[in-house]
Amino acid sequence: DSLADPVRHLPPVYSPLGPSAIARAVTSGAARGRKVRDALIEHLSRTFDAPTVVATGSGTQALQLAMELAPAFNRGPAVVALPAYSCFDLVSAAVGAGVRVRFYDIDPVTLSPDMDHLRTVIREGVTAVVASSLYGYPIDWTSVRAECSTTGAFLIEDAAQGLGTAGDDVGGGRFGNVSVLSFGRGKGWTGGGGGALLIREAPEHGDVIRKVAASRSDFGLRKTVITTAAWMLGRPALYGIPASIPWLGLGETVYKDPTTPREISSFCAALAKLTAVSATEAVIVRRDVAAQWDTALGASAGAFSTCSPMGGPSQASFLRYALVLRDPTHVSDLIRATGLMGAARGYPTALDQLPQTGQVRSGTATRALPGAQRLAATLVTLPTHHWVTPREIGTVASQLSSLSDPFR
Repeated sequence: DSLADPVRHLPPVYSPLGPSAIARAVTSGAARGRKVRDALIEHLSRTFDAPTVVATGSGTQALQLAMELAPAFNRGPAVVALPAYSCFDLVSAAVGAGVRVRFYDIDPVTLSPDMDHLRTVIREGVTAVVASSLYGYPIDWTSVRAECSTTGAFLIEDAAQGLGTAGDDVGGGRFGNVSVLSFGRGKGWTGGGGGALLIREAPEHGDVIRKVAASRSDFGLRKTVITTAAWMLGRPALYGIPASIPWLGLGETVYKDPTTPREISSFCAALAKLTAVSATEAVIVRRDVAAQWDTALGASAGAFSTCSPMGGPSQASFLRYALVLRDPTHVSDLIRATGLMGAARGYPTALDQLPQTGQVRSGTATRALPGAQRLAATLVTLPTHHWVTPREIGTVASQLSSLSDPFR
């Protein structure tokens, strides 16, 4: 049974949002349409040092467009290296882009690419590499970029969860030949939807720009309604209502078919611009909460181990706090006991095991991907937003310490 306060139900992740920002986005999005999209594009170009920005209907659409640029970069058929453990949307984007994929493993300690695996995949021959900052944990970008440079592979930075991460004196969203942002509700920076492709070095990208510009998106009434409802019900006192409705699928990870890339709606563009500052400020709060988890849990404690950010905690943005259980059978028990306090399972399936991967896999040979398999079976995330209290941290820590250690 859960030990949580039944009145409070913490969401696993939170993106700063308020009624004033929603109201202003409705007003400016309806009245200024094209101008609010242009204002967001100008802001992203300046902030992330990207000469060309394409604002899209979702982060997945932006990633799909990034993969479509890969053949032009290397003048050949596109084979894209994907992390074997990440959001299912990476496979969806590959299907939509019509590319072939190969998978590289992830280090379950740091959540960064396993460089030995990635090096092997790159040298076997890939056109592009997608690297993702999972849950706000930074990547060893120096090594990733060095490996890409050995063969001229196109580097696509999936920064959907990487806002506020750092490395090489550069921040998340600034590492790739192109970078991808998402303004979905669970990414730390929300527009209620939408995404962006940040282009620094990608020849022949005019077709991508024209394709999206020709779509001419609308105001985004549906996004407005959903975002307003998410804000109203996303607080601890009310989150239990949507979380208790099975068909909403909150907290579930499911594969979604790709959609045709189009422009970001004017509402989402306006809201993303309005929440940019608060999204950056929230990183400071999340680092503080992560430090409290560190203190309560320790680096390793019997039945689990905490993930360690590359470069230390100051380089991470901790969209969520990640830990790996020793025994996969403990995952459901832990979530059942602490789910009301925001604990959630990670992605439940490695990407190479998704049924849809058969549509895009390059060749028939597969390699062992033990890190991804371990993460899919045992990774749990804890919330890091401002609603987390010392009492909830203590209760979760107590539950973790009570798990038996099969190796002891």
